[in-house]
Amino acid sequence: MNVQILLIEDNDNDALLIQRQLNKTKKTFDFTRVETFTELVNALSHNHFDLVISDFNLIGFDGLDVLKLLKSEKKDIPFLLVSGAYRDWE
Repeated sequence: MNVQILLIEDNDNDALLIQRQLNKTKKTFDFTRVETFTELVNALSHNHFDLVISDFNLIGFDGLDVLKLLKSEKKDIPFLLVSGAYRDWE
């Protein structure tokens, strides 16, 4: 059985990197990629996902907005928040 992943990423290269890394494992994944909040809401309404992976910085919204939506929709789906940016907080 394939693992159904909702990938929320607005950068083609970052999406490809995530997919390539996961496809190196022995699992089989089906990816549904969305870039906008509207696409996100639509995907969650019409599909079942085993995992949600979201970039932190997106155009018009961020990963925390995704998490809030999942909670408000009572979607009990594992959620990974990723970022290509590094910031030294010290």
